[in-house]
Amino acid sequence: MGKQLRLSRQREKFCREVAGGKQPRQAALLAGYKRQDTAEQLMRQAEIQKRIDSIQNEMRQLPRCQAEESENDQNVADEIVGFLAETMREGDADLRVRIKAAELLSRQLPKSGEQTYGKVIIVDDITEDIFPSEGQEKK
Repeated sequence: MGKQLRLSRQREKFCREVAGGKQPRQAALLAGYKRQDTAEQLMRQAEIQKRIDSIQNEMRQLPRCQAEESENDQNVADEIVGFLAETMREGDADLRVRIKAAELLSRQLPKSGEQTYGKVIIVDDITEDIFPSEGQEKK
């Protein structure tokens, strides 16, 4: 098989959902896109069409149970990453828990020289009451 295309996690998820039989609009929502016209825009892109075709070819070559297992593994991985991101951003969670979630998420980042499938956005939402300035007491 030829060289695999490198897409963002979101675009890859969209392609997998469409290749798995979902309608493009439903696949866009499942991949995390919010705009209504995103599905149509994605479906017009040659790289997206190629990736969908590639996934469908891979699925035809795998036994049915193996294809479902592969899709389930990807779904579990997506859920874990989503859970860690949500935990990291939760203001009510203990700071140690949030830091551990950030550490685990950072392990998903590519090593030097690797391609990236997505991007991590670091939000500076730590307030003064968590790390007080000198002379202030922690609340």
